[in-house]
Amino acid sequence: MIPKEAITSIHRAFIRHYHVKEDPKVMMELEKGYQLKEQINHTEFLDMLVDTGGSLDLIYLWYVVTPEDLKHAVRDFSFPFIVFQKNNEEQWVPEFINKGRDGKIYSYTGKNNKNPLGKLDEWIDSIADKHQIIKETDDTSGKFVLTAFPKEITYSGPNPGEEHKEHSAPKPNPLMRFFSFLENEKQAIAYIYAYSIFTSLFSLTLPLGVQAIIGFVSNQQMNTSIAVLIFLIVVGSLIHGGLQFMQIRLVEHIQQRIFARTAFEFAYRVPRFKLDSLKGQYPPELVNRFFEAVSLQKGVSNILVEFTVALVQIILGLLLLGFYHISFIVFGIALLAILFVIIRLSAYKGFKTSMLESKYKYTLAYWLQEVARALSTFKLAGYSNMPMQKTDHFVMNYLQSRQDHFKVLTVQYITFIFFKTFVTGGLLILGCVLTINEEINLGQFIAAEIVIIMVMAAIEKIILKIDVVYDVLTGIQKIGAVLDIPIESPSGVNLESLIGKAGLSIETQDLKYKYNKNDNYALNGINLKIAAGERVCISGFSGSGKTTLSNILIGYFKGYEGILNINGIPLRNINKNSLISYVGDNVSQEDVFLGTILENVTLGKTNISITSVLWGLELAGLRDIVNRLPNGINTELLGSGTGFHEDFTQRIILARAICKRPKLLLINIESLNFDKRQLGKLLDKIVDNKREWTVIFLSNDADVMKHCDRVILLENGSTRHQGAFEEMNLKGYFEELI
Repeated sequence: MIPKEAITSIHRAFIRHYHVKEDPKVMMELEKGYQLKEQINHTEFLDMLVDTGGSLDLIYLWYVVTPEDLKHAVRDFSFPFIVFQKNNEEQWVPEFINKGRDGKIYSYTGKNNKNPLGKLDEWIDSIADKHQIIKETDDTSGKFVLTAFPKEITYSGPNPGEEHKEHSAPKPNPLMRFFSFLENEKQAIAYIYAYSIFTSLFSLTLPLGVQAIIGFVSNQQMNTSIAVLIFLIVVGSLIHGGLQFMQIRLVEHIQQRIFARTAFEFAYRVPRFKLDSLKGQYPPELVNRFFEAVSLQKGVSNILVEFTVALVQIILGLLLLGFYHISFIVFGIALLAILFVIIRLSAYKGFKTSMLESKYKYTLAYWLQEVARALSTFKLAGYSNMPMQKTDHFVMNYLQSRQDHFKVLTVQYITFIFFKTFVTGGLLILGCVLTINEEINLGQFIAAEIVIIMVMAAIEKIILKIDVVYDVLTGIQKIGAVLDIPIESPSGVNLESLIGKAGLSIETQDLKYKYNKNDNYALNGINLKIAAGERVCISGFSGSGKTTLSNILIGYFKGYEGILNINGIPLRNINKNSLISYVGDNVSQEDVFLGTILENVTLGKTNISITSVLWGLELAGLRDIVNRLPNGINTELLGSGTGFHEDFTQRIILARAICKRPKLLLINIESLNFDKRQLGKLLDKIVDNKREWTVIFLSNDADVMKHCDRVILLENGSTRHQGAFEEMNLKGYFEELI
């Protein structure tokens, strides 16, 4: 068992380490949420920790690793982690562990208390011997390690804790997103800039050294100074190469972080998207924008290294020329001003055409995905040319937009060529005039020409890589637009203190709902009361509102009118995560995903045992089918259940709803395609009074109605009749329905 205070102590340890701002109000609410028990088991602890961590901008991950793997992880990475040790009261107490700069391991038990635990290898060996880690696995060498990372807003997406400000605050433009994006890497970027400056400085050793050598040679002074100068030039070149290598290492680090941060931000935000904000958009298609992270990896490295070095070389080169004569300074200022004007005048159109090109790229990818998804449909269409026809349409749009973008680039390239020619000629003429007028000597002129060549090479580098800037800004805008979609931030009353043994009670008064503002009401005056532990069947013709009502009851649809109370608390005031943890259903738009049968049933919940999974599979009619599979519950499923019959997918979803033993169970019988024997077995198990849950069936089957305490008949979105099946049947309410 773990003391409940451990949750707060772990949150605060990571908050202090990552310098995340702690919200006292949020922390107080979290503490209230788990005050019901003095101690909690490790599965309850993990679920609470992960759930509450999101409100504090912390993302928790855990691993079961061998001591050797843990040793490598701690040696290679610098993030802190938590281990658990037993105290004198046989409680698992968390200990915050971090690696110091000296390579030793330290434990942090308070705000400023830092306790050395010895060297890394010694500490790993000690925990391997004493097994001082929570949750031993079947393999006794496996250790449970917990860590957390701060939830960063990488692409200027809205803060989930400040959703009420979303519509009042303007969306960031691409440049704002770019600088916000770089903000997370400011330390590494600062080192890159420093290396760029020193790299550029050492690159100047060549012209300066050549100038000095020419001075000695022209004066016929062959002495040791020339050898020293040559040696210094060679050393400068080596240092120049070493600094470039350090830049490459830093850029590789940033590239890895870009990919990882983008993946985690998508994984965090996509499941939390507000459904109302996704109207007219297809989430799987939106997620394709993740691949812009690959473009960002390449583009950002070019901008941070190539562009930075080029700009520094231009500035330092012009400054060096300025030391030879003030005329070079005036010429350099004019050069930079003209360069800025050229970029400023053409940048917007280049970005606009780049965005249009990207739009058609994703449209084409989406269509090809649809062709693959509807593979059977197009096969059965015979000689249909639709895949090629629509592909041709999208390809033509893409090529046209790419051609428009290239036209902008062409104008910029041509302009830069003239600009480069003007700068080269101007600097050469200026150098010749100054040399003839004896305002600079021959050595300075040759050195100036070398600097001019370096400046021209730097300008050319910017010219040839200008399209990379457009790709980066477009990629950031595309990803940012997806991550700007509002997400849910569950808040409100937790149901833990309101849960009884019999299940959840439900009460509605004049409940109404419409899908769009201009639509007719799908629900128009639902009035019902369902007692805790009651078994109810909701019936009605197609379009009567059964599915809409069930989706509202589980919190899937918002924006309803009227009153809806769960255990006497308005649904609007209940923490949605808390509600979902006590509800099981197969009526919402759930599906199976890439993962094992076990993962699809448990959804990664640690508090669901294998026994519960097998029980759920048995009630769903899948126990024997799964047992015959070579890998059993570890059989991999593809997305949407590809490779299995649709009934199999529906029953997996049913098993998922049942196995967590919820307090409210909603089952759409019509989607299951059970035969009489299977249905009877399911109903007998579900309505058994031993089950401490409230059950709502959606069905027009008489056998289902007979198993329920009461039947609620809907018609045109309203409750028309309700009562026991026998009584309603005698009155003829089901005459055409069953």
